[in-house]
Amino acid sequence: MDSSVIDGRFLALRVANRSIYPLWALLLAGLAMLAVAVVLFLPALSEASDVEASVLAAAGFACVGFAGLRIAYLKFSALYTVTPDAITARYGLIARKSHQIQVAHVRSISVTQSLVGRLFGYGDLEFSSAGSDESEIVFKSVSRPMQTKELVSKMLGKDRSRTIHD
Repeated sequence: MDSSVIDGRFLALRVANRSIYPLWALLLAGLAMLAVAVVLFLPALSEASDVEASVLAAAGFACVGFAGLRIAYLKFSALYTVTPDAITARYGLIARKSHQIQVAHVRSISVTQSLVGRLFGYGDLEFSSAGSDESEIVFKSVSRPMQTKELVSKMLGKDRSRTIHD
């Protein structure tokens, strides 16, 4: 699961698994290339040259390496939290960056979804505060963003029906 709620007072979110499906497909394609390369290296089963098998193996390793690292980075580099006091977005694995706004300053919560995001059920949750035209905090690629927006609104304990945008 991509989120957890503790006592209805703390919400923790990460990037939705659905948003990284293309990377999983690339990872599987890389593994398939590696499997074919292994078969090509077996002389009894193949007439292909070692060069062809080596190129295929290199491409497979590149796909697996890129997709695996990117999946790990996307899943573990961002943590979004909502508490009764603040909304926080933390980014980074080694170097950390954190954005926070106090709940009392939140003026609007918006949801943005692409066509692919709507099909797979993920989108961005954007929080704006007073005196700002742009979103100050964006929870990127969260699962079920409309339901998450409603949950956050309830957690904030304020009637935001006039300031929440779809």
